[in-house]
Amino acid sequence: MKTFKILRRLNIIISITIGVLALYILLIPALPGIIFAINTNQYYGFAYKSQKTLEILREKANELPEIPKENTLVIPQIYVNAKINEGTQESTLNLGMWRRPNTSTPDKGGNTVITSHRFLHTIGPNTFFNLDRLEINNIVLVYWQGKEYVYKVYEISNVLPQQVDIEFNTKDPILTLYTCEPLWTSEKRLVVKAKLQ
Repeated sequence: MKTFKILRRLNIIISITIGVLALYILLIPALPGIIFAINTNQYYGFAYKSQKTLEILREKANELPEIPKENTLVIPQIYVNAKINEGTQESTLNLGMWRRPNTSTPDKGGNTVITSHRFLHTIGPNTFFNLDRLEINNIVLVYWQGKEYVYKVYEISNVLPQQVDIEFNTKDPILTLYTCEPLWTSEKRLVVKAKLQ
């Protein structure tokens, strides 16, 4: 009888553990979307809508106390606030935001290209998980070598992975952001282009 009670308790403990693990496995992929839904009107403690001007954004955002020392990408609409990593190896992408080698930089004009995973290695302000939520006219900020560069989104598209022309240099100073699309696959690339203001 005592052995039966011990086995029954052990069975309950194992069942609860398996249930918690299953719930964890089911929720982890959805976590960034849940966080986005909860915080959808907040960033640095203020409501941000795409139609708001940059002046209102800066006034109410209690903007960063000083320009970041590291090169940084900030996209208020989707809560991105991340260091831009430099490197020639594809493994740099696993660190978060990666400025693609052989593309321009904001101070030089042309096409500055930044890519990131949507979920694979990290979540939150260091991924492009919510890049598909960006809209035309949203503001993107790049802090590069001690200066602020303000871009406004003008084009959003999907391309095939072979369409590397998205990284080609341009006459005008633009910012190109891209990630895999649709979510959880690498079938296409979601591409967001923004013009320097």
